[in-house]
Amino acid sequence: MKSVAELTIQTRSEGAVTVITVTGNLDVFSAPQLDKTFRDLAGRGTTRMVVDVAGSPFIGSAGWGVFLTNLKELKKRGGELVLSGLDSQARRIYEVFGLQDFLKIYPDPGAAARAVQGP
Repeated sequence: MKSVAELTIQTRSEGAVTVITVTGNLDVFSAPQLDKTFRDLAGRGTTRMVVDVAGSPFIGSAGWGVFLTNLKELKKRGGELVLSGLDSQARRIYEVFGLQDFLKIYPDPGAAARAVQGP
């Protein structure tokens, strides 16, 4: 079964940080699209990323996997990946699985970008 909502991904720069705005369901069908966005940005030297998921009504295990895999790769290069805009359902999953030990969240993209801006 395909995603009900198509995934839309937009990127913008805030200083040294790239903000990735994701709109739509982030599931097994759409997660590869987000993964490609991460790889493309990393290939251009981007190391600090904020993913704003406020427009994502559903984040499945494939989406969480994409976040964690790309966080690991960015950390190897001295970078960072954080999330903003988690709704209550996504936040509950985030907490139940202990993701707060690895993946930081912020209330909005501006706060997230300031936190990972770097030196």
